[in-house]
Parts: sequence; C-alpha cells; structure tokens
Amino acid sequence: MFNTIKSFYQLWRYLKYLNNYDYEGLYRSIGIEAEGDYAIQTKYFNRGRQYVKSFGLLGLSFEKLLGRKLSEPEIKRIVLLAHFAPVYDDLFDRLNTPKERIVKLIKTPENIKAVNAGEKLFLSFYLPVFQDLKTNDDFIGYFLKLTEAQELSKQQTNGHLSYDEVNQITRDKGGFSCLLLRSLINEPMNENERAGLYQLGAMSQYMDDIFDWYDDLAENRTTIANLLSVNDLLELYQENFNTLNQMLVPEAFKSLIAILLSPAFVCLDDYQKKKVNTKSLSQNRIVCDMEKPINQWNLFSKVAL
Repeated sequence: MFNTIKSFYQLWRYLKYLNNYDYEGLYRSIGIEAEGDYAIQTKYFNRGRQYVKSFGLLGLSFEKLLGRKLSEPEIKRIVLLAHFAPVYDDLFDRLNTPKERIVKLIKTPENIKAVNAGEKLFLSFYLPVFQDLKTNDDFIGYFLKLTEAQELSKQQTNGHLSYDEVNQITRDKGGFSCLLLRSLINEPMNENERAGLYQLGAMSQYMDDIFDWYDDLAENRTTIANLLSVNDLLELYQENFNTLNQMLVPEAFKSLIAILLSPAFVCLDDYQKKKVNTKSLSQNRIVCDMEKPINQWNLFSKVAL
C-alpha cells in the first residue's frame, strides 16, 4: 500500500511539473508566438496538452527506469514530441499525406518546404528534436518503423484484415511509439529493455483502443477492442499485463507503469457492469471518463489491492 501511494504521489509530481511547464516560452523559441496560434487548440480542449500528459508522464517515468533525473534538453524533446505526435497523426488521417512525403519530412526536414499548415506545424515542433538527434540512428529508425505501421493502419477501415493482422498493426503502432519516446533520452538500450518497452507501448495502444472502441466503430475502423467481447478484451489485456510485469525492471518503474496502464482495467470493469457490447454500435455513445472521482478511486483500489 505504501509503495502504491508513493507511486501515485510521484506521478502527481510529474503531472504538476508538466502543467507548470513554460509552454509559451517553448512556443516562442520555435517561432510560434502564442498558444492561440497552436492550430490544434480549441476553447475547451488542447490536444497537444493531452498528449503531453500521456507521453510526458511516461517519458518522465523513464527516470525510474534509468535511475537518474532527466536533463532539461531531454524533457524538452519529450514535450516537443508530445506536440508533434497529434500533428503527425493528422498528416495520415486528416490530410492523407503520402507515406513517401512523410518519410522525407522525417529524414530530411531541413530540406523540405511545407505545403500546408499541417506540415508547417509538424516541422515547427519536429525540427528542434531532429537537429538534436539526427545522428541518432535509433530515433530515425523507430520513427520510420512507426510510419510504416501508421500506413498499414489505414487498412483498418477496409474491413478485410484478420485478427492477427489488426493485432500486429496495433502492437507495432504502440511499440514503436514507446521506443521512439525512449530514443529521445541520451542513454543506450539493451535488447531486454527494447523488448520490454515495445510490450509496454503495445499495451498503451490496447488501452487507447479500449477507450476509443465506440468512436472507432462509428468511423468503420476495426481495432482489437471492437473485434473482441469485453470478457475477451479483459483476458487479452490481463495476459499482456502479466507478460509485461515479468519483463520490466526496476520495481520503482514497474510500479509507475502499473498505475499508468490500469485505467484500462477500470474501463473494462465498467463495460462489464453496463453489459457493453464492444462489437456492436450502441444507440448512445459509451464514455469511460477517468476524470470522474469514482473512476479515480476505482483506479487507486485496483492498483492498491
């Protein structure tokens, strides 16, 4: 119980740090005059900040994996990645940018002239990271593997993929995203760490799909979450959670990751109670809101017990 409370407190400190980060100064340093110029922001929602919470909490947790504090340049790269990640997704999903063009943006951004606002925004956040890491083969390599997985994920809307194909795309999107995030840190990885972080990323993607099953189904996108029943999803997630638990070290990092991944268990429990059928589009949109105090208490109970 004490270790669980300690881990929750640690994540709260990370979140507080991210909430107080000097975003306006960051935007000015890369040529964006004010947060209002950040095209993804709306009146009630800032997708960049949402990504900062997910990528940022995981990225800062790597200090427990490495046994040292992250440097300011490493943290800045993590925050920048959290901002260009949703813009990168939009290049595929909203702008239908050819994969060959995206590969050029990744490999030679300093030689590319943006042809639309999406590319301009991506380059604004990406170039500072690229300039720091262009000699890092891991960084470019994982980004290209993630791009390949993203391109394949377009097929998830054609309704012809098998379960195994959907599962592999899902695991690659999550796995290479996590390894890309880890490559921002100036510390070599061994093969055991690579395997563990790939598994961690795969589970993160499972969790995203579990929360988004309704929207994905409404958009005719086939995911693991809407291919399986809730009971089967719970079995799959628990099995992968157990596998990851055996792979991760040290204990301080493992404890943080258990908390970060457990919202999916809370969500699946909620689906079970409501007898949700994730294979069928219900009349009312089903939302598992982790901002609700009851779900936050359920999260604490799930991890602590």
